[in-house]
Amino acid sequence: MPVNRKKMKKVARFTLLVIGIAVGFFFLFKFLPFGYIHYPFFSLYSRVYTEYLEPFFDGSEGIMIIAPHCDDETMAAGGVIQQAINNGKAVKVVFITSGDGFGTEYEGGIEENSFPRGVGLGYLRQREAVQALETLGLMKENIIFLGYPDKGIDRIWKNHHDCDNPYISPFTQSDRSPYLTSFTMGAYFCAPQVIDDLIRILDAFQPGTIYLPSPYDLHPDHHATYAFTREAMEILRGRGTEWVEETIVYLYLIHYGRLRWPPQWGYAPRARLTPPRNLLGVRPWTTVELTLEEVALKKEALESYQSQSALREFLLAFARRNETFMRDQNFILPPESSIVIPDSRREATLPIVVRGGDIQNLTIARFDNTLEMILQVDSGVPIPIRYRFSLVGYRNGEVVLRETYRVLDQNRIVRERGETDGKLPEILASGKTIGIRLDLDADRFPQSLLLSAESLLPRDIIADRLPWSLVIFAGE
Repeated sequence: MPVNRKKMKKVARFTLLVIGIAVGFFFLFKFLPFGYIHYPFFSLYSRVYTEYLEPFFDGSEGIMIIAPHCDDETMAAGGVIQQAINNGKAVKVVFITSGDGFGTEYEGGIEENSFPRGVGLGYLRQREAVQALETLGLMKENIIFLGYPDKGIDRIWKNHHDCDNPYISPFTQSDRSPYLTSFTMGAYFCAPQVIDDLIRILDAFQPGTIYLPSPYDLHPDHHATYAFTREAMEILRGRGTEWVEETIVYLYLIHYGRLRWPPQWGYAPRARLTPPRNLLGVRPWTTVELTLEEVALKKEALESYQSQSALREFLLAFARRNETFMRDQNFILPPESSIVIPDSRREATLPIVVRGGDIQNLTIARFDNTLEMILQVDSGVPIPIRYRFSLVGYRNGEVVLRETYRVLDQNRIVRERGETDGKLPEILASGKTIGIRLDLDADRFPQSLLLSAESLLPRDIIADRLPWSLVIFAGE
């Protein structure tokens, strides 16, 4: 018995020592300035805090901002972050990429020869992001870097669903995350890995409100971030995760054309952001009012992004007396019926003069196990237009359908991606409408469908794009 007591005392002392070291490490890491000393440990720190510590200690309502690049979060929601923190809400910011494809060096920025330039730029932008968010009041443990490739998110979403064939970044010359700070160190640049990261973070934090890039955003990384996040949420919903049903999703717009958004560049703290007119009818909008003090602090945070000095006036255009967001919505389709998904009109100059180039809406109809998707288009100068339909179906938390079809003309259709041995859809063409009819097996009929459509000029130049939209089939 005495021997057992001695062993138990040694085990207890050792356990207390380990706990003490872990707690000491956590607080040391928490209060040290973010820099090179953090890199080897930030991945572990971020994951342990997000998945284990935070759910145990913090039961407050959660707000999550998912940003394609370092600076999008402050431009879009710098005021929301301040107000949420001041109201005692938990805030989490997730960066999909580290913006390693664009930025300028400055004195004391990228350490020469310490990393390949793309990686060094990525680390620099991470440090700027931490500085900006700490200015707004957010601690570094609430910041997550995923480390995926700048200007590569849309390509991963479309073309790299096999992790044996990952995307290779032209900026870091790597097919996996080169950052020691990544949530998953060495994460391959493939869609399943992105989805897995997002599912783990979302399900651990369980946000009541999510701020996402708008699918109407013209930057491919932005609308692909929307698609990735909605897929992760839909998989969780299909698995019976209850919090997803209650989550509110707001959409922010960053890139929508130099003359349209924002309407005036530069710092104007008393001016207001007003949504582009042609987007007012596609989703409901809401506005968050900011005080002049909150606007000034947002400007100070934006000034942290010195690597983006070439776009300084663009960044500061978002430091206004309000922030404005779309309220995302799902489209509910009952059995044996149809619904219309609207598109913004004339959001580019080309569709105005190209017959069939401007998509006006999409009608989706369901009859038994048959789906019809029909685009309403405009008219104009007769230049050949082709159409691409992309759809992803979900059932019980699994992807049961991932197909992309291209309509070449009224009689020809090809499958770009998907099951090569599946039956091709029937083309539906009449007047100013073009669409497809797809027959599905009962066991493959989805409970929900994420879909998009594009009109294409020669050489695959996109004339117009119906943004990703989620359709839920009632009764499934």
